[in-house]
Amino acid sequence: MSSEVRFPQVLLNIGFLFALTVAAACLVMSSWYLFTFLEATNSGVESVLRTAQERPETPATVTQLGILARTAMARFALLSCGVSVGMGFGFLGFALFLLGIKGEMDVAAQSENAKIKIARMAPGVFVILCASVLIAVCITFRTEYEFKGAETTQTPAPPDVVPPAPGGPAGLPAVKPGDRKP
Repeated sequence: MSSEVRFPQVLLNIGFLFALTVAAACLVMSSWYLFTFLEATNSGVESVLRTAQERPETPATVTQLGILARTAMARFALLSCGVSVGMGFGFLGFALFLLGIKGEMDVAAQSENAKIKIARMAPGVFVILCASVLIAVCITFRTEYEFKGAETTQTPAPPDVVPPAPGGPAGLPAVKPGDRKP
């Protein structure tokens, strides 16, 4: 006696619409997040760099740190956006799975030291697997930064002052250092 337990079609349709809505919301939110994150952090770094450029007495380490902050911001923005997009694709794969789209996929990949082969996988499960790999790579990606905060204490040497020839150039009177202008 084999009894097959099936979910009602209405419940599957509601689950599909929910998963599709959440997938779309994740993609829209990741776009909004990326825009606001980059705008906020970019304006902060820009103000630091602008201040360093306007004031010559600002140490060079502030400029170096500003450039490093901009690089870090770009990397973190891309990684966090990758997580959001991965979540969106994960819900999209879940929606495909709930739809019960049939079809078998065979995937094979090979590297010098590694080989993987996945057979008879449904498209929804494949999208979920790809989303999981994307999220895992973005979460575990290690970003290394090198900042040597040593302040330079050297001041540039003043330009050589060469006194003009007696009588000055072009018949002008000779000027000695320390003389006041008339």
